[in-house]
Formats: sequence, C-alpha cells, structure tokens
Amino acid sequence: MRMTEALRYRLNGYLSLTRAAGVSGSKAYEPVLSWKGAVTARQQRLRLERRDPELAAELRSVSSRLAALAFAAPDPRQREAYQQQIIKLSERKEQLEKDLARKNPTMRPDEEFTRLSPERLQQSLAAKTVLVDFLEYSHSAPDLKGKLSSERRLVAFVVPAARKTGEGKGAEIVQIDLGAVQPLAEAIDQLGKARAQTGTPYGAVLRKRRGHGPGEGFAIMPIGMLVGLMTRLAESEEL
Repeated sequence: MRMTEALRYRLNGYLSLTRAAGVSGSKAYEPVLSWKGAVTARQQRLRLERRDPELAAELRSVSSRLAALAFAAPDPRQREAYQQQIIKLSERKEQLEKDLARKNPTMRPDEEFTRLSPERLQQSLAAKTVLVDFLEYSHSAPDLKGKLSSERRLVAFVVPAARKTGEGKGAEIVQIDLGAVQPLAEAIDQLGKARAQTGTPYGAVLRKRRGHGPGEGFAIMPIGMLVGLMTRLAESEEL
C-alpha cells in the first residue's frame, strides 16, 4: 500500500511535466503502466487473502518488508548485508507466490504486472489493433503568482500493436491530454440528457453537434466525451 501510494504521488508529478519537457508518449507511458501493474498485483493479493489467509498474510508481510527496504537508505558499511537481505526476501516472496499459484491456478506473479513494458504490451496486442489507456491524475502547475495549484485531469495513451517481423518499425505510443476532468464530466452529462430528450442514438447526436461553432453545443465531444461515450454506447448496444 505504501509503495503504491508513493508511486502514484510521483506519477502525478511526472505527468505534470512530460509535455513541457518534450517526453515521448512511449517514455511517458512507462511509469503509468508500472503503476497500474502495481495496483493490479495488489488487487490480486487482496482476492487471494480471502482464499488462503495464512499464506497470503506471510506474502503481505514479506512484500511490506521489501518495500520498506526499497525506501531505506542503508549505511554504506552495511551495504552487503542490506543487499543480501533484499535477495533473501525476494526469493521468499517468489516462493510464496509459487505456492499460492499452485493453489490458485489463475494467479499470476506480481512481476508479470509490475514489469510489463510498453514494448511487450504492444507485442501482445492483436495485429492492427489499438489500445486506448485512460488515466485520471492530479496535475500540478504554478499559477500567475507562482503559487502551486492542482486540478484533476484526464490523459489518454494510444497504444498501437507492434508490427510483425519484416514490416518495419511500429507506430509510436501517443499521449493525448484531454484536459480538466470537470468540464468533460459535464459535457458527458449534457450528451446523455440530449439523447434522453430526443431518443436519438448517440452516434447521430455526435454527428449533429459536431458541426457547431466554437463554444456552441457540444464542440468538444469528438475528444472530450470519448470515455463516457464508449460506456454509454456499450450499454445501449450501439457499437
């Protein structure tokens, strides 16, 4: 839990700087994927605790000790002992995960989640497919007076499948900043109300509203409403 929270805090700060620093989409996506992997691994362990409390409790204890060591600053004179302790705990953690895996065939090692790279993810996607991965985060930036302020923002990473051998280099991952969350949420609600009032399918509402001028109607819908729209389309079987 401590490690996950620390990773999220650093991730928020990192994403606040990526565009201004000219960081590529692939590079910016690496810590996002790692954080999501850490969260997924933790959720898996919580489910396993209900199935095998004793074994899961030891795994949690070992994982916590490893996390504490990762954040510690060892005495240079004790560096060898420090590294040996990490190795010993890592081996014990791996063994416990194997024991749990034998009892729970669907379990996957934490490393499969936490060490998944953008390149491996692209290779795992079916040919000619694209994954759009969304993340809501706290964006921090100084205001006109130099005071640091923050707001909830939404970012999307467009992840294309890797090309097959001989087809050349695959497309790069693209980071798309969708802006503040609040206006997007309000725009999605407006779309839902428009659809409810007229009974018109979402696709038709979008085609109609997209022609409005700046600041009119749902001018931001083609991008801003993507997240909520996909959910609504799925629910109404219009996909």
